[in-house]
Amino acid sequence: MNKFMYLLIAVLMFLIGGCSNNKITFEETVNIGVVGTLEEFRYENVHFESLGVEDLLLQDDLKNKYSTIMIEDDYFNTVTQIEYIERFESLQIPIVFVDSTKGYAPFSKPSKNATTKQTYDEYNDHPKKMTVMLTYQLPAATQGFMVGYPQDETLSQEDFEKIIERIYSNK
Repeated sequence: MNKFMYLLIAVLMFLIGGCSNNKITFEETVNIGVVGTLEEFRYENVHFESLGVEDLLLQDDLKNKYSTIMIEDDYFNTVTQIEYIERFESLQIPIVFVDSTKGYAPFSKPSKNATTKQTYDEYNDHPKKMTVMLTYQLPAATQGFMVGYPQDETLSQEDFEKIIERIYSNK
């Protein structure tokens, strides 16, 4: 009988823990477009939707559909191409680059006088990872926020919350 009670208690605790939804501290729903297979943190007012990297260029309604777009590191080389940077400028919504080891520079448009490299892989490595949130503004300006962590870690739920809070505190 004791084993049955322990099993029942364990199952109830699992169900209660699994069913409790965190709510991020904003009343409005946060819709996030995700390029890649990023961890989706669970909140009742945060919704994640998968996007292909090509959707960033092809979908016309990204600005109306998403509060922000998150991109995983497997796509960084692609999204540092100039047509993606120009697309981000036209969207003018926050773009979050998760687990960058190169800082924010590869995701910025090179100035006309600069001879900077054009792709993510061509930049120097930083000693730690960071998740970079950039809001592109015309012409060729960005505003951003970064959270850093050791190379062997990835974006935590706490850091995700910091980024979302930063995005909404600027609105």
